[in-house]
Amino acid sequence: MPQLYNKAAMTNAGLALLNKAQAGAAAIQFTRMATGDGTYAAEEKTPSALRERAGLKSERNSYAISSIDAASIDGVKLTALLTNQDPATGEALVTDGYYLNEIGLYAKEKDGGDDTEALYSVAVAAVENRDFMPAYTPGDAPAQIVQEYCARVSDAANVTIDCAGAAMLEGDAEKLLEKLTLSYDEKSGELQLKSGDKTLSTKKIAIDYDSLSNKPKGNAVSSATIAAANWTGEAAPYVNVIIVEGVTESSIVDISLSSAATQEQAKAWMAGQFADGGQEAGEVTVKAFGSKPEADIPVTV
Repeated sequence: MPQLYNKAAMTNAGLALLNKAQAGAAAIQFTRMATGDGTYAAEEKTPSALRERAGLKSERNSYAISSIDAASIDGVKLTALLTNQDPATGEALVTDGYYLNEIGLYAKEKDGGDDTEALYSVAVAAVENRDFMPAYTPGDAPAQIVQEYCARVSDAANVTIDCAGAAMLEGDAEKLLEKLTLSYDEKSGELQLKSGDKTLSTKKIAIDYDSLSNKPKGNAVSSATIAAANWTGEAAPYVNVIIVEGVTESSIVDISLSSAATQEQAKAWMAGQFADGGQEAGEVTVKAFGSKPEADIPVTV
C-alpha cells in the first residue's frame, strides 16, 4: 500500500523550541494538530524546504490532541481525532470537503503565552489528493480519522499536551477507567475522583438526615437509570428524559455516574458527553453531544 505521507520534518521553529527544552529553559506543550489542502511542488516537499515553514499552506481545520504516549526516551506519539463534525456541539466542522494534503503539529512553551506557539513539525502527502475529508451532512454519521503523529522531544517524561476540547477516544477511556477510583472522606465531606495518584475533581456533599425517618432533607439524593431505549434524535445532541421524584422546575440538579456502574456503562457515560437539558416537575432531561449510548446507565441524582 503506498505511503500516504512523506516523513514528517521538524521546522526551524520546532528545533528552536526543542533546543530550549534541552537547555532546561522551557518545557514543550503540544497544543493541536491542523489539517489543510495546500498543494506542494516536488521542491517544496524536501526536508530543507519544509524546515522553513511557519505554517500550513492552506489550513482548513484545527484539532485538539486527545492523548500522548512515550514512543522512546526522546520521542512521543500524539493522537487526535480528525472529523468533520464537532463531537461536543454536533455542529459541522467541514462545510466544503477537501483533500488532506498536509498535517501540522503545533507546540508552545509550557505556561507560555499563545505568542510562543509555533509549527513544530509538518508532513505532506506523498501523492496529492490522497485522503478526503467530506463536508458534514446533518443526520449522517460523521467522518472520523484517528490520526497518530510521532515527534522528537528532549525528554518524553517532561512533555504535556493541551487537550481542551479534544474528543475522548475509546482507547483513552479504557486507559483512564483502569486508573479511576472514587472515594468519600466522611471527615471532610468530600467525594474525590482520582486517576492513580492524581486527584481529578472533588465535590463537597452535604446531606442533612432526619434522625427519625433517616431520609435526607434539604439535599435529596435519588437513584435513576438513563435508559438506552429512551434516547431520541437522529443526530447529536440526543435527548433522554428520566423520571426523578421530588424534582421541581427550580431544583438545582446534579447527575453523576453511579458507583455501581459496570465498565461498559462507564464507557457509555464518557462517550455520551452529557449536558443538562433542563427539568420539569418529576422529570430531568439530559442531552448527549457525543455518541448515543447503547447501554442503560445507572446514575445518582
